[in-house]
Amino acid sequence: MTIEKKHSLVITCEIRLYQTPDGKTWTENHFDYEFWQRYLQVFKSMKVVVRVKNVDSSMSSWKRVDGSGVEVVALPYYIGPIGFLKNYFQLKKILKNLVNPNDKYIMRVASVIGSLLQPILVKNNIPYAVEIVGDPWEVFGKGVFHHPLRIFFKYYLTWKLKKICREAQAGSYVTQEVLQKRYPLSSGAMSIGVSTINLKSDDLAKESKVLENDKKEFTLVNIGSLEYMVKGTDILLRSLAILKDLNPQKKFQLKICGDGRYRKFHEELASALKLNDLVEFIGTLPSGNAIRDFLDSGDIFVLPSRSEGLPRVVIEAMSRGLFCLGSNTGGFLELLEEQCRVEVGNAQALAELINNSTDNISQLNEVAARNLEKSKAYLQDILNTRRTQFYQYIANH
Repeated sequence: MTIEKKHSLVITCEIRLYQTPDGKTWTENHFDYEFWQRYLQVFKSMKVVVRVKNVDSSMSSWKRVDGSGVEVVALPYYIGPIGFLKNYFQLKKILKNLVNPNDKYIMRVASVIGSLLQPILVKNNIPYAVEIVGDPWEVFGKGVFHHPLRIFFKYYLTWKLKKICREAQAGSYVTQEVLQKRYPLSSGAMSIGVSTINLKSDDLAKESKVLENDKKEFTLVNIGSLEYMVKGTDILLRSLAILKDLNPQKKFQLKICGDGRYRKFHEELASALKLNDLVEFIGTLPSGNAIRDFLDSGDIFVLPSRSEGLPRVVIEAMSRGLFCLGSNTGGFLELLEEQCRVEVGNAQALAELINNSTDNISQLNEVAARNLEKSKAYLQDILNTRRTQFYQYIANH
């Protein structure tokens, strides 16, 4: 079926990109040019409105973002509330200049940028859609975001996101139920639940990981940004320290993939916990084969996040046939079985869960096999059909 592309799309996104002196824009994660192609199935062109940092050169692991049909609108690069306030008027000016009644608008929220754009669109009677990918109620929870005004941000941004969703004409959630309950759309709005992941059939393992029943040495793998404390990497390190004493007959190694301003904090924590010989900080790896190889090197994937929408990396780990452990928050509730989840922030409970899971290898292998099968529901071909229907609705209404 051929789709007639009549409209241009403007999409705001709470990510950070990098621009080199030649005008090219780069990303260090999955928001590359291929990611935005899903929108170009319906729209003739698109503007991606994001914060952009000027750099002297690109890293070898980075990928291009801009290209045919995809233009990046650079917002001032800021970090934190003070940086936002310093750039507030320039941000509003750029967003106001973007408003065109002939364009279609999608805001990936929760997003400070989306919160600025939404009242401008409402004032000009321009309808918009949202893609709900995160939850400020949890992002600004205790232990995740460290700031004197944390509680204010938690309540204000949660209220703001609820308001944005109520006034949207259409919404796509990365979860099937969790985010829908907290951030409902109006009764007449079009709503779907679909992950943003790009999982291809080639990404699937041929079979799940099978561990030997007498196995006593285990490699734990973790992937998560260290830019904030949201991924609970500190909790994982503390649980590893507990595991050393919990069952001396077993040995656990931990490999951490990710980088950010809190990497040094976590490295120092690992040293303070006397884990230097058990923990390896890999840094950032490019998506694709490098991530798959990293996941395949592990026996168990662990992500004790303090907050999540739908954790894409867990789906990737499941697609490699790994046994996965997470926390009782967000999309984990939809992805992982109850016995594979633990209370948020509880290192002792996580250590006991890891130890108990490795006491029953046959059950661990069974769950790993179920994870592989469950990940197939997130294959690109399946999700693209639903996404395209959502984008067509936006284009036609």
